[in-house]
Amino acid sequence: MTQHRSTTLGVLFASGAVWLLFALSGCSGDGDSIFFDPSSRLEKIVFQDGIFPGSAYSGTRDAFLKEGNPSNNYNFGTTPQDTIGHLYLTDSYFERRFIIRFDLSEITDCGDVLSSELQLHFSSMSPDTFTLQAYQATVPEILGASWLEGTGSIFGGVSWLTADATINWDTEGGDLVGPPVETVAVSIDTLISFVLPNSLVLGWIEHPETNHGVIIRLSDTLSQAFLILHTRESLVLDERPLLMIEYLKGG
Repeated sequence: MTQHRSTTLGVLFASGAVWLLFALSGCSGDGDSIFFDPSSRLEKIVFQDGIFPGSAYSGTRDAFLKEGNPSNNYNFGTTPQDTIGHLYLTDSYFERRFIIRFDLSEITDCGDVLSSELQLHFSSMSPDTFTLQAYQATVPEILGASWLEGTGSIFGGVSWLTADATINWDTEGGDLVGPPVETVAVSIDTLISFVLPNSLVLGWIEHPETNHGVIIRLSDTLSQAFLILHTRESLVLDERPLLMIEYLKGG
């Protein structure tokens, strides 16, 4: 006779703690209950150059991608702050984007990602409110690596036209994967928070070679709007980009 086993999941709240109750029932109707405390596997880690997970961490890579001559091939990978948005210059609109990724190799035991938040500090925005979008970034297959942050100057690294100063993007301004992974309205403040998809971040952890980060851009490319964004080179440590991840151990 074939036996059928059913599994039911319940949640118990006791003494301020959350416990998961798994009831395993055999064909005879008997069952064993297993109590599992998810907090025993929960981990939270923050990545921010010079601060988290420790003062030695320097795994952030970021740069600005600027459209328009002579900026098209210029690398802005070392500036502590610069412009993102859309500017009207010399009778034309020119776009500025921001590309960023984090080294996540500190995470070696991830079973699942529960939440991930990217925080960016900014100043001097105009107008008072507009919308930014975050896209998953990718690179041309021929590159065989990720984009190069660079050291500044013409053909010094990643730019509007190239991923590493030599290999062109498949699409100018950086290669984007699908629709935006997050869209946020920016208003008078000093902090932008992007909630990144758990599956995307888990993929970066499990397959580091796929981690090309995200590209941040203005959603409306027909209007003038900009802000000054702070990078990993900011002299104010707390203003540097931050990535916070909550995950369950077990990988």
